[in-house]
Amino acid sequence: MDFSLQTIGPYVVFEDLCLGLKAQHVVGRMLKFWTVRNETNHEDFKGISFLLLDESNTTIHCFISEELVGQYYADLREGIIFQIHNFEVQGCTKHHKVTDYPLVINFTENTSLVDVSNTWLSIAKYKFRIKGYDHLLALANTNLALPDVVGEITTVEGTNLHNPTSTDRVLIRLNLLPNVTISLSLWGDTASRFRGLLNTPSEVKSVAVVTSLNPSLLE
Repeated sequence: MDFSLQTIGPYVVFEDLCLGLKAQHVVGRMLKFWTVRNETNHEDFKGISFLLLDESNTTIHCFISEELVGQYYADLREGIIFQIHNFEVQGCTKHHKVTDYPLVINFTENTSLVDVSNTWLSIAKYKFRIKGYDHLLALANTNLALPDVVGEITTVEGTNLHNPTSTDRVLIRLNLLPNVTISLSLWGDTASRFRGLLNTPSEVKSVAVVTSLNPSLLE
């Protein structure tokens, strides 16, 4: 068995990235990835987004457009440390921010994504932006940021809850504070993954961290 560590070429931390298409290399752990769809038409697939965390504990948003998903999808694995190069760096839009960092990495057809998990680098496995109820109210209906919350699951509603392949809507009631409950709607692949957890009893917990919420007030 080979216990040697992988060699990683020169790279920069996220805070030293430059805008544009440049010969830049970064290394980070993929925290999670998800499909991006049109807000008004969930059948309209836009691409794949994922969060990457580097050794300085900075998180950056990465995006793979629809036409490039087939080229990279098989290599996407949460928890793995990747080295990425040949990409474009742009400023984040003011809407739907999933990190506090102002830049985003966009994949191109020449981007390289290499698993370097067997390395000496020490990168945390998780990072959350937990916000309270007052913060959610301030962000409601603005589409400016997608915060994280932690709460107790009290009820789960939906059709085909025992079918992990179903992407139908799942409605969750989540207690954030005593006497403060929010309704959480899951759609598409996220709903399917949650159904998978429901069908694995050992994995189902009453307290959950829910990431990248888009808070809104119901009229």
